[in-house]
Amino acid sequence: AADSLCRTTHAEPRCIASCLVVSLCVSRLLRGEDTGKDIMESIIRPALVRASEQPGLTDEWKQEMLRHAEAKDLSDLALDDRRTIGYTFKCLGAGLWALRTQSDDPEVFRSAINQLILAGGDADTNGTVAGALLGCRLGFSQLPKEWIAGMPYSSWLEAYVQKILFMLQLRRI
Repeated sequence: AADSLCRTTHAEPRCIASCLVVSLCVSRLLRGEDTGKDIMESIIRPALVRASEQPGLTDEWKQEMLRHAEAKDLSDLALDDRRTIGYTFKCLGAGLWALRTQSDDPEVFRSAINQLILAGGDADTNGTVAGALLGCRLGFSQLPKEWIAGMPYSSWLEAYVQKILFMLQLRRI
């Protein structure tokens, strides 16, 4: 489904591969497949392997995807490089960087998203993907309460999410 949906607006193989990685990570996280020990091996690596099978994805692009996916630091992604702002592998790398964020700090979500946004580049898109991935890993209760309270349609969104989770048989209403 992720492949088909992505092709609607971004049919380029790198875009589809990025979409697949994010979608597969979200799916595995929602299904509780995060072992808590090594997020790279339990969630990210299987998604990268599946996405690397994407038709049209050259060996060079596969290596580039892996390089972005394994970035240790946000500076490695050069998110604010004006020539490559909005590049799909940068956004993927930013999201996976956030997903790999390890901390005992209860403010880990806020800290990771703020660091990412301050890195510049396509900050809204990078923050959205990073927030989705890290939010799936940490859970709703770990999101900043005042950020949730500041969303004008949060109750509608929560009800909609619960319906989707029910339809996917991931939760009971």
